[in-house]
Amino acid sequence: MALQGAAAAEELVFYVNGRKIIEKNADPEQTLLSYLRKRLCLTGTKYGCGGGGCGACTVMISTYEPASKKIRHCSANACLLPICSLYGAAVTTVEGVGSTKKRIHPVQERLAKCHGSQCGFCTPGMVMSIYTLLRNHPEPTSEQMIAALAGNLCRCTGYRPILDACKTFCKESICCQRKANGKCCLDQEDNLFDNEEKVSTSLFSTDEFQPLDPTQELIFPPELMRMAENQPKRTLVFRGERVTWISPVSLGELLDLKAAHPKAPLVVGNTGVGPDMKFRGVFHPVLIAPARIPDLNVLKYTNDGLTLGAACSLSLVKDTLTNAIAEFPEEKTRVFCAVLQQLRTLGGEQIRNVASFGGNIISRKSTSDVNPVLAASNCMLNLASRGQKRQIPLSDIFADGVGNNTITPEEILVSIHIPYSRKREYVSAFRQAPRRENALPITNAGMRVLFEEGTDVIKDLSIFYGGAVSTTVCAKQTCWTLTGRHWNEQMLDEACRLVLKEIALPGSADGENVDYKKTLMVSFFYRFFLEVSESLKTMDPCHYPGIPMEYRSVLQDFKTRMPQSIQIYQEVESRQSPQDPVGRPIMHQSGIKHATGEAVYIDDLPAADGELFLATVTSSRAHAKIVSIDTSEALKGAGVFDVITACDVPAANEFYFYDDPEIIFARNEVICVGQIVCAVVADSDVHAKQAAAKVKIEYEMLEPVILTIEEAIKHNSFFEPKRKLEHGNVDEAFETVDNIIEGEVCLGGQKHFYMETQSMLAVPKGEDKEMDLYVSTQHPAIVQEMVAASLGVPANRIMCHVKRVGGAFGGKILRTGLLASVAAVAANKTSRAVRLILSREDDMVITGGRHPFIAKYKVGFMNDGRITAVDAKYYVNGGCTPDDSVLVTEVSLLKMDNAYKIPNLRCWAYACKTNLPSNTAFRGFGFPQAGLVTETWITDIADKTGLSPEKIREINMYKKNEQTHFKQELDPQNLIRCWNECMQKSAYYSRRTAINEFNKQNYWKKRRIAIVPMKFPFGLGTPYLSQAAALVHIYTDGSVLLTHGGIEMGQGVHTKMIQVASRELNIPMSCIHFCETSTTTVPNACPSVGSAGTDVNGMAVKDACQTLLKRLQPIIKKNPTGTWNDWVKEAFKQSVSLSATGYFRGYNEYMDWEKGEGQPFTYFVFGAACSEVEINCLTGDHKNIRTDIVMDIGCSINPAVDIGQIEGAFVQGIGLYTMEELKYSSEGVLYTRGPDQYKIPAVCDIPEQFSVSLLSSSQNPYAIYASKGIGEAGFFLGCSVFFALRDAVTSVRNERGLKKTFALKSPLTAEQIRANCADAFTEMILAKLLLVDKAGQTERCHNLLCVFRLSCREECTASPAYTRCPYQVPLSNMVVHTGTSQIYQNFVISITENGSRAAKNNCDFPWVSFMNNQKPQKPTLSGQRFKTRKRDEKERFDPTQFQDCIIQGLTETGTDLEAVAKFLDASGAKLDYRRYAETLFDILVAGGMLAPGGTLADDMTRTNVCVFAAQEDLETMQAFAQVFNKLIRRYKYLEKGFEDEVKKLLLFLKGFSESERNKLAMLTGILLANGTLNASILNSLYNENLVKEGVSAAFAVKLFKSWINEKDINAVAVSLRKVNMDNRLMELFPANKQSVEHFSKYFTEAGLKELSEYVRNQQSIGARKELQKELQEQMSRGDPFKDIILYVKEEMKKNNISEQTVVAIIWSSVMSTVEWNKKEELVAEQAIKHLKQYSPLLAAFTTQGQSELTLLLKIQEYCYDNIHFMKAFQKIVVLFYKAEVLSEEPILKWYKDAHLAKGKSVFLEQMKKFVEWLKNAEEESESEAEEGD
Repeated sequence: MALQGAAAAEELVFYVNGRKIIEKNADPEQTLLSYLRKRLCLTGTKYGCGGGGCGACTVMISTYEPASKKIRHCSANACLLPICSLYGAAVTTVEGVGSTKKRIHPVQERLAKCHGSQCGFCTPGMVMSIYTLLRNHPEPTSEQMIAALAGNLCRCTGYRPILDACKTFCKESICCQRKANGKCCLDQEDNLFDNEEKVSTSLFSTDEFQPLDPTQELIFPPELMRMAENQPKRTLVFRGERVTWISPVSLGELLDLKAAHPKAPLVVGNTGVGPDMKFRGVFHPVLIAPARIPDLNVLKYTNDGLTLGAACSLSLVKDTLTNAIAEFPEEKTRVFCAVLQQLRTLGGEQIRNVASFGGNIISRKSTSDVNPVLAASNCMLNLASRGQKRQIPLSDIFADGVGNNTITPEEILVSIHIPYSRKREYVSAFRQAPRRENALPITNAGMRVLFEEGTDVIKDLSIFYGGAVSTTVCAKQTCWTLTGRHWNEQMLDEACRLVLKEIALPGSADGENVDYKKTLMVSFFYRFFLEVSESLKTMDPCHYPGIPMEYRSVLQDFKTRMPQSIQIYQEVESRQSPQDPVGRPIMHQSGIKHATGEAVYIDDLPAADGELFLATVTSSRAHAKIVSIDTSEALKGAGVFDVITACDVPAANEFYFYDDPEIIFARNEVICVGQIVCAVVADSDVHAKQAAAKVKIEYEMLEPVILTIEEAIKHNSFFEPKRKLEHGNVDEAFETVDNIIEGEVCLGGQKHFYMETQSMLAVPKGEDKEMDLYVSTQHPAIVQEMVAASLGVPANRIMCHVKRVGGAFGGKILRTGLLASVAAVAANKTSRAVRLILSREDDMVITGGRHPFIAKYKVGFMNDGRITAVDAKYYVNGGCTPDDSVLVTEVSLLKMDNAYKIPNLRCWAYACKTNLPSNTAFRGFGFPQAGLVTETWITDIADKTGLSPEKIREINMYKKNEQTHFKQELDPQNLIRCWNECMQKSAYYSRRTAINEFNKQNYWKKRRIAIVPMKFPFGLGTPYLSQAAALVHIYTDGSVLLTHGGIEMGQGVHTKMIQVASRELNIPMSCIHFCETSTTTVPNACPSVGSAGTDVNGMAVKDACQTLLKRLQPIIKKNPTGTWNDWVKEAFKQSVSLSATGYFRGYNEYMDWEKGEGQPFTYFVFGAACSEVEINCLTGDHKNIRTDIVMDIGCSINPAVDIGQIEGAFVQGIGLYTMEELKYSSEGVLYTRGPDQYKIPAVCDIPEQFSVSLLSSSQNPYAIYASKGIGEAGFFLGCSVFFALRDAVTSVRNERGLKKTFALKSPLTAEQIRANCADAFTEMILAKLLLVDKAGQTERCHNLLCVFRLSCREECTASPAYTRCPYQVPLSNMVVHTGTSQIYQNFVISITENGSRAAKNNCDFPWVSFMNNQKPQKPTLSGQRFKTRKRDEKERFDPTQFQDCIIQGLTETGTDLEAVAKFLDASGAKLDYRRYAETLFDILVAGGMLAPGGTLADDMTRTNVCVFAAQEDLETMQAFAQVFNKLIRRYKYLEKGFEDEVKKLLLFLKGFSESERNKLAMLTGILLANGTLNASILNSLYNENLVKEGVSAAFAVKLFKSWINEKDINAVAVSLRKVNMDNRLMELFPANKQSVEHFSKYFTEAGLKELSEYVRNQQSIGARKELQKELQEQMSRGDPFKDIILYVKEEMKKNNISEQTVVAIIWSSVMSTVEWNKKEELVAEQAIKHLKQYSPLLAAFTTQGQSELTLLLKIQEYCYDNIHFMKAFQKIVVLFYKAEVLSEEPILKWYKDAHLAKGKSVFLEQMKKFVEWLKNAEEESESEAEEGD
């Protein structure tokens, strides 16, 4: 059907909240979200991301199905749904659920009263997700509730209070019933409560909740039912400005449409096409919506499976598969189970409810989780086009990669057929994503195997991967190769290697690590191998042993469960008035309005007359000159009003807070990607964005482009000033410590991801240049100041209003001021109201975030763990402008000590200037980074000392009243209390014991626990930043209007201020109202930052209230029984002012950076957190099991709000430290620019058990009502999860013998965890174990069996005697590794000439028939051996027959050593090793492999496989060595016998020809190198005749050549030293040729110079040792110096020993002969006397300047290493100077530049005066000489 055939556009009919909507001009490009907000003014539904990733826009869509007569309710993302898709549907928004005007719904009520709302921006979406679930399931399970919220994000609460509200609707008990007595696991009175304290654990009362009554819900509109049942279905056509929407009703119509418009996409849920059009610039003029076609919605069971219509939603498919699994036997539903597993985590409920099954498949995106498993499962696609139907395997659409054209443009996918699984068929699906739920996968996989009946032989195998390349990919060649193989370790090993070879991953364009993807690919296959092996055991436990018990836990993925939580706080005193709200858990002042959607945010404000919308145009270059800006095309766009540039700014375009400016519009140059160059204003946001995309900017690139901290350091690019703090004497302290560690810590940045993006509305008032600004900001005053400056007007003309902010976290201060200036300039130019609401993508690109951080540290500590000295440098990435970067460096220095006393400390901090968007304030403000660095070196010290991290923490914690490193007094009593309580409440030690036991029993999963203390200083550094003001009005009806300078952004500051006013005025909170924060009521307010909002504004509110109460006091005194209203009215009558301002001057805080001291903080917040985690070593995924937090927050004004702040900050901290990873291109372009790429914590990420306790009986004399500022402190405690993960990784590495130190970056993502849990699979990627192939090329050993439990980055330790991988085989044919205990039953694999494999089955060869008669052993798996069954080979075994078989078998294999290796391995595996191996070994030796012709094998049949008949070259001998190596590795106990055989051969060297000797020498050298032989066999070469006739010397040359070639001279030396042969090499020469010179010459000429040098060096070492030994004896005897000097000079000449070496020897000998005084203070004095005695001896050997310098360095080293000599250095030097042992020149040279680093500063300081004297003396001497001349 052509488009022209549907001429008339339809009316769109649907309902919203029970109201009928008839839209006559429906635009297919308009989403439901914009329609609700702009057309219907229903602003409760929020814009959060625009891509369906955050859930803020969730609504309920209800549809009626006439066939089943059922109403279906589903949650959906309004930001993705085109309004045209809603024909006949009923939409329910948060306003339709309930409101304060009518009735509040129980969901809204409970969410608010359970404190599940902070900033409130995400709350309507949460309400709608829960509400929709309850409409479908009035009594849901906790699993259903958790699943319903998987698609909703919250940045404030940490989810716990939201889930508390959800639990009240769940039918089953949420208690885990873990204890034997049935009590909840959290009901631990002994641990959690101090019986003496009156504490509470309830933040809300369920008694207050109204019941849920399903009968009171909004009904489905009857008119829509009648439309669905009675109206004939007809094709719907909707035409918009650019796009036409066609919705056919029959398959025939659809096929006609597709034929007419082959490029038009089919749209059902718009989850694929929508984001492409919105974010990626894809445009489709025609959209076809097939959702109403019955053929595409079919659900049909057939004899061989299930057929599902392509338009079926993923949720419907999920429910259908769930029902089928319950109905059919397990054997038939394995495919269903695997698909269902992927569907559970695919997107959130909102996405699954609308996304179509067919759309997910046909898009062929690599991120599809279902495509790999569907393809692997042989699912079929039913396709149709006009006049044709066909069925193809789903796998065909991935056959040729992204360019595949299997499906023609005219064809459509009608349905998908999923087959039942068959007997002996196993199917699995896997995925790993940045977040466990609602996240696109990094890599996913679908795998299926079908076995031959009754065996474990692979009949059919399918392996598909997603996320690897641009679409789903099949490992086809791998599957083909493995068909016919047994399901064993050999197959596993080869499969992994084949997969890696076949699937080549391109270099990643989005910052993802290709190595991680490769590791996941093989890890997934191993997981599949384990699952199938376990299933085989279940099917036939007699033949299949399954997998080791400790491997089984990895078969279970981490599940998200409803968290258990407890909150403990101190109850208010009984004498406190019930009306006094302070100290009580009061609901957030706007909580109900948040939940009903009535809370107004900036973009919810009604449109002003003539309002324009602004879209920014940002730089696409990091550093470039702007050549030109072409706006011509943009100005032609529909609805465009103007383009705003820097030229339109009336006054200041730049603001100088530091040396570098903050810039509104880039003028001539851009300095980062995302910098605003210009802006477009238009009549709608859509038109503005379309026009902005048409602005063309020409750039000329500038250098340098600096993106990273490392590049900034290289280019010396920093913001000034640099800061330094120093305390104690660092250098001196380092000289006295036992240990020093050095390291580097890297922390990535973090985006604020506030739910409400940067938003502002500028409204010119039309006179006096006044302007109203409605801004989402933390700092209205700075916005006012910047806008006024940019417009060139006084600040009193700019009125800035803030009602509430939808999250800020530090990101809405200076950046918001610049953006507000952009809007204000546009409003000023156009004289129209201008609205600027950044899209999520633009917000993340334009604004900065938390500063990335690199710290380099050096820490000195004692053996008992005490930290003595720290020297560190901090670098923060400030971005392109200063913003708050220097302040962040200052705070990081001031807070770097965390909870620890560091006696000597020096730290520098630098703010790096780079070409990234300017980074700014973020919750914690430098402390989360600096604190992590400190805790990192704490754990490093624990690793070094062997003590536990908590012991190191306890040892170094502040313990008494003392000063910090900036000399501020500190009382750590509450720090210690928090630590001890956290230890107790978390049951730390008992849980650690249980965790250790868990780790012993689980190999692939590990748990660990970590506890971290915290000292968070509170303060803003200067008094003016903490001043505050308030304004309180009392009206004559008794109501109170309160305003202050604080901003409500979720932290509950307004709620707390009302509590303060309520207490002070002694009136109920209901009498007090807060309107807004405005510069018109409270001028010059400081920003709401640093957790100070309640502290400072509370003081101001208290001051105002006390002023008013003081005025009312006379009236109250006269009428004490009167009411508040009486007193107020009387006051008015008496003309008493009922309005008062309150003021707080601020805290007396200061910091002198020149002196490095001050009192920058007012008080300290203390805390501790203990977290337990579990990691999956195969994927790197982790689960947060439990967290216990204890916080000292003084006397809480509102425990519900404060605990919510702690939890929210903690979960945000988890994001920083474990999840939130920013990725940039090399050009500075941000990849992670929305919730699809940038993952903040979701419901699945919070701890399963979450306990928060507020420290009781804590007072704070500095703040309002003894409270403490709490907004930021809890953030840092998220690092307890980081360190628990670090410890888990450490435990894995320790178990696997990985001793190498490792460093973890933040965030500690799954990728890092997996990479550091090194095993066979990571080593396949890193390729650490070498293997040599036929051509002599080096390959990497990937044998899984070798390294499953071993260190793969170090030596293979499969057997202590060997240092190389035992499974070495040529890889050129990619055949199965040998050396395993599993074999191919009934046949042996051989390798043909061309490398293909051939199964020699049922052959005539006697070796085959004999082997086939031997009973095979039971298979084994890596890591565990199983007992073999009893057999009767003993009775049937005939050694003679066996001997004949082996010899004939070797003959048949020919000379192909690969075939020999395969044959020997398979033969040995068929037999009982210990019984027959020796016979096999003897036959091999006697049969010729080790026998020269006619010497040892006269009586045996010779085979073709003989060392001495082979070619004389290194490559051939390497191949033989591999065969022997393999043999010895298998029959380990025959190692000694093998050595004996080789020794015998070495004794017969004279009987061999020269060629045979050469071959044996090469072979022996190789076997020595790979550890098969011990170097002691060389003793055989010392035979007198062999030496005399020079045979041993020639043999040794060949042998050492091959040995050194395989290893290196150092490895050879080590082997020789082990058997004490390192000094005997020359004995291999005839007696008259034993000189070193001859030896060196002989081996040098033979090409072995390194060996001759080694021997010469060995002899020199020996001579030096002998000299020192004799020298000490002569000194002890008291021999005359002249005799000693004569002896030493003779030895020097004889052994060619230098004078420098002799000086060092004499010094050591002299110092070793001192008889030390027992009194330590006399030691140095005694030594100096001794040295004076021996100075003539030293003087005899310091005739050269270099010798004197050597002596000086020796003295320095000795004095540094021996603490009693630290101060004696100068005395010794002066002594030797006077004794003429040392002269001026060497001393001066030493002082200038030749000294050692050890103790440098101390020794140079000592020598300073002496050196000056020397210089003067030298000058005087020269002067005298000149005069003499």
